[in-house]
Amino acid sequence: MDDVLSGNPAALACPAGVYDRARQRGVHFSAAMDAWVVSAHDDVLRVVLDAEAFSSDNALGAPAPGPETEMSNYLPYLLTLGDPEHARRRAIVNRAFTPRRVAEHEPAIREICRRLVDGLRPRQEIDFVGGIAIPLPISAIMRVLGLPDEDLPDLLRWSQELVVATVGVREFDPDRIVPPGRPLAARLARRLKDARHGVLAVIARSGIPPDDAARFVIDLLVAGNFTTTAYLTSAAHALARSPALADRLRAHPGEIPGFVEETLRLENPLQGLYRRATRDCEINGVPIAAGARVLVLFGSANLDPARWPDPVALDPGRTDATGHLTFGHGPHTCLGSSLVRTQSRLLLEVLLAETTLLRPAAEEIDYLPNPIFRSPTALRMRISWRTPAANRG
Repeated sequence: MDDVLSGNPAALACPAGVYDRARQRGVHFSAAMDAWVVSAHDDVLRVVLDAEAFSSDNALGAPAPGPETEMSNYLPYLLTLGDPEHARRRAIVNRAFTPRRVAEHEPAIREICRRLVDGLRPRQEIDFVGGIAIPLPISAIMRVLGLPDEDLPDLLRWSQELVVATVGVREFDPDRIVPPGRPLAARLARRLKDARHGVLAVIARSGIPPDDAARFVIDLLVAGNFTTTAYLTSAAHALARSPALADRLRAHPGEIPGFVEETLRLENPLQGLYRRATRDCEINGVPIAAGARVLVLFGSANLDPARWPDPVALDPGRTDATGHLTFGHGPHTCLGSSLVRTQSRLLLEVLLAETTLLRPAAEEIDYLPNPIFRSPTALRMRISWRTPAANRG
């Protein structure tokens, strides 16, 4: 793991070799991460399924501030909450994020995708991150929550500031978290008070105190934005590097869901999360003391040849692709997984239908110098449009 942990650009861009070596070492302690590293698929699965022995109370790795601090109201919540409270909160909104319920939003999300793609015409070189990958996830979740479109500019700005202030930090800084968190919570509290539809109305009727309800909505609004932006960018980069694959998906759009699953497996934005051992235990024969930190590497598990034949190959026809651990597993499985899959598929359908060629403006892209959150910092793409904007009906 040394190359990844030290921020080596080549390892961050392609960590497969580092993960191979980590799996060969087995479960081992990393002084750099102050945690036991778990990298094999079966070992990662065992840890995330045993929430009793491995707590999520410090999943992000940075010490959580006390509940009496204002900053705690604006930080990720469900991710670090244990049962039974975690299960109770999820039960309030679970139905809104099932595949069937998400499918009800498909026409609206497709229109969002079309609007964003059309907004980039007639440029031949585009900023994919700023033009699509950032605005799409928050626009989609706002639709599901029942937030009005007029709130988009403010919610986008505040949520991005919160993401930047919380992703990959070793210590939370109130001077960076409180300024965007406070107006965001105030806006959401007003929307909750007047909510008549969507998830907002469900939460408003759930009996959760108003301040706590606003915190809950912040979590739903912000939690998936960064990771979905990172995934969409990585997937677009993978597609742009392979014109033949893009042509294949244009001709056979039914294969796009397979491409989405494969790129979710290969380009997982959340490479790992922390757990805390609640008692003395063992992982694959290695003793872990109570209180020790454990880093479960989803990114490595997704590339384990013991689970995936030819694991680094991008194969949209892979029949067991949905078994990846990109959305976690067990009690903390990502609540928004169906929404991520839906908006990714719809975006690719629209983007491929409206273009004849996608190419990266540069062969290599840079990634955040962070071993846990794997995110391209930018992606400029060259595009050939199928029909100029002025000629569209």
